[in-house]
Amino acid sequence: MIDKDKFKTYNEVFDNHTLRLLFELSSKGYFDDLISKIKVGKESNIFIATKGNEKVIVKIYLLNTSNFNKMKEYLLEDKRYSNLSNRKRQIVFTWASREFRNLNKMKTANMNSPRPIYQKENILIMQMIGENQAAPPLKDYWPLNPDDFFLKLIEEIKIMYQEAKIIHADLSGFNVLNFNEEPYIIDVSQSLSIDSANATDYLIRDVENINLIYKKITKKEFDIRNVLNYIVGKTKELKFNKI
Repeated sequence: MIDKDKFKTYNEVFDNHTLRLLFELSSKGYFDDLISKIKVGKESNIFIATKGNEKVIVKIYLLNTSNFNKMKEYLLEDKRYSNLSNRKRQIVFTWASREFRNLNKMKTANMNSPRPIYQKENILIMQMIGENQAAPPLKDYWPLNPDDFFLKLIEEIKIMYQEAKIIHADLSGFNVLNFNEEPYIIDVSQSLSIDSANATDYLIRDVENINLIYKKITKKEFDIRNVLNYIVGKTKELKFNKI
């Protein structure tokens, strides 16, 4: 359980509400203690935490500095959140809840993604992808066999679309992890249902984004139209590269 004395060091990072909630979740055994930071941002801070002999990820959405308007815009595009409250705190709680919900859909579809453990208000606890330390993002650790890796990534996007019924909507080298040469998709708070109004536009942008990374690594590029048709099920043949 979190040592109360350590709260002094967290006090400059988190508001009182979050500190109380962290202590509550630690007391209930969802994690033992925060041990290191992975990311500090305007919308969330991400920590590695201990949980017995395991390590988990604790993602904390910030209540004071988050871009509420951007969050609300993404949420309202998703049919699942048409009755969204205008209260800023509730928007953040809904944002965290949507990531938990999306991760559940992805694990049900047997995707390479973190297993969600628990979510309450602005705190999300999930499986850490990695062994002794968190797996690196693709932007920091390029695959040894790019063709194989990106073929696997396209398969993951296809499963996400056809089985989980969601689109990432912000896919990049920051939110694809390279763990033992396998792609793992993370950061799905903005991910939206495939029947949302701008779903196709977001899917195209996701594929174009990963194509840019692939091109940077290999000097080759996707046949984007074929890749998109493969993801949505319009064709069963994946040509992958342009000829």
